[in-house]
Amino acid sequence: TTPPPVPTVPPGVRAVDQTGDGPAVGDALMTCPTEWTRAQTFTAGRTGTLDGVSLRTDGTVRASVAIRRVALDGTPTGAQIGTGTYAGGSGAQWTEVSLSTPAAIQAGTVYAIVVSSSSGCAGEWSIPVTADAYAGGTSWYRVPEAPNTWTSTTEDLTFRTWVR
Repeated sequence: TTPPPVPTVPPGVRAVDQTGDGPAVGDALMTCPTEWTRAQTFTAGRTGTLDGVSLRTDGTVRASVAIRRVALDGTPTGAQIGTGTYAGGSGAQWTEVSLSTPAAIQAGTVYAIVVSSSSGCAGEWSIPVTADAYAGGTSWYRVPEAPNTWTSTTEDLTFRTWVR
């Protein structure tokens, strides 16, 4: 797939770099305490510091958000380069997750946003999905029964990356 066009924001200015936003066609259901994990890969449009990720979520459950490197097969790898915590919201809304550990990213490189339910949580929540609206990446999931196996989907998570 062709990555999105390179944004024209000056270096050092914080702005949305990549966005997977479109009409929702369903939900990526997350449950607690079962540890479902969802991921969305994206192609960085600019070199800089990724210090936040916005997610359009529905639910009040806490979750961890990580920025990870991507393996040659496109799956998120164990190399975590940024982290943050989603504190939960109320109803379907955009919520920015500030990364307590920002990630240094390089334009043209593919990374993954990995979202998982925090341990000790209870309930259900979801991230709206679009019909493969983001050309610069792929949506993935893994289930507790196969914690080391990523499976791709034909939908994308709704997200925005914030780069400085």
